[in-house]
Amino acid sequence: MQAIVFCAPDMPLPHPFYEERPFALFPVMNRPILVHMLEWLADAGVTDLVLVPDHLAFELRSEIGSGERFGLHVQFVSGSSFGDVLLKLAGSLEEQFCVFSHLMIGALPLKELCAEVPEAANIRRFDCDGGPVCLSREAVNRYDFSSVHPEQLVQFVEEQGGTCQSVSLETSPCVFRRLRDVWAANVRALQGEFPDLVVRGTESAEGVRMGLGARVHTAAQLETPVFVGSHSVLAREVNAGPDAVLGAGCMVEHGAELSSCVILDGSYIGPNVTVRNALVSGNVLVSFPQETVTVVPDPFVLGGTGRVSKKRHIFSSFCALLGILVFSPFFLLMGVLHALGLRRFFVRDLVGEELPPQLDGKRVLRDVRRSFFQSRIPVLRELPGLFDVLRGRLEIVGIEPLEREQAEMLHTQWAKARFTAPAGLLHPWHAFAPRPLEDVEKRVMECHYAATRSVREDLKVVLRSPRHLFI
Repeated sequence: MQAIVFCAPDMPLPHPFYEERPFALFPVMNRPILVHMLEWLADAGVTDLVLVPDHLAFELRSEIGSGERFGLHVQFVSGSSFGDVLLKLAGSLEEQFCVFSHLMIGALPLKELCAEVPEAANIRRFDCDGGPVCLSREAVNRYDFSSVHPEQLVQFVEEQGGTCQSVSLETSPCVFRRLRDVWAANVRALQGEFPDLVVRGTESAEGVRMGLGARVHTAAQLETPVFVGSHSVLAREVNAGPDAVLGAGCMVEHGAELSSCVILDGSYIGPNVTVRNALVSGNVLVSFPQETVTVVPDPFVLGGTGRVSKKRHIFSSFCALLGILVFSPFFLLMGVLHALGLRRFFVRDLVGEELPPQLDGKRVLRDVRRSFFQSRIPVLRELPGLFDVLRGRLEIVGIEPLEREQAEMLHTQWAKARFTAPAGLLHPWHAFAPRPLEDVEKRVMECHYAATRSVREDLKVVLRSPRHLFI
């Protein structure tokens, strides 16, 4: 059996999805729509498949290949109309074939649809909106399909005097015309409407499916149905569900609430963020049913998990503990001076990286309470910051916490890049600067650090900084 599948949505995907992935590779239960469809077509008896991709055909080729793993022979054909595709398939069309105007999932009895070859003037279709139609090769020779959209085949044939024979269905498939259908299909799949759908992961409890290596904090709450993808992490006090699908490698911080949503692979959900009736991919939020697209500028509210590293937190804590042990005589001296009233500890309210609490795009800088000791000796003045690292206020290496007024003056595009890195006790110039630097030189080094930071680079700063530790 031969099938032709048109993969494009009814309207172009919104920015930035249009540049990033084809519509057919959006996931349903953490597997691409097209993969589900190809598995179903193979089970239904299709052996020869023609895919008409949208603009990112190379992405589909990379994912599907020749179709051998599905038991299909897949070829890719470009065309803006049904007639264009038929022209390129001249000589390779079977006596009868199915045409899918859109992607869809849901087991349809294709063998029943194609049980007999339609007469030249007729077509056969399922009695559902957007379902496939069955055509004969004689119909292709009879009608001029040059400017016909595949969704208009039934109307076109009837206008030409032909008839449409309908085949009844017990269940309706899910047809994908726009992003809203992706979100709705995930919710329907969670609720068990597609029992034949191949889904990865194991069911750890009724209505709760967990991917390989997924971790959920004991203080997190899962309301069924919910699917947590492979290697995703849900922190304490997270409320996930009902109808929440998380892709692979997602990180959901404490206090976040997720319901009726689809979180794509590798997305980061910040603390106390609420995502409801939406699709999230990195820092892009699509709200339904209006399909409103919001690009969240701060990666600590929505973003990619590449910015979140448990290794970095462990590294900072270890360095802080080691520093406290090494400098314990100094802490004893400072304690004595403080007790005698000769010197004192004090705290300054500074700001670090951007961390807006809402999804409205407003720029808000995270408050950082930085501890100091009253002294003219730089080492003594800065040492209490080691305890700030242990409390989680600072990283061991990061950008310099600034006064709020000073930080808000850094509003140019290049200067704002520094705010994607967390505030730290040590700064990039401590490892390399042989002399005190001007503020503008420090900001440039911070921007470079924010773009290239890693645990390995932080270790270099720690090891190279003893001579310039507290410049």
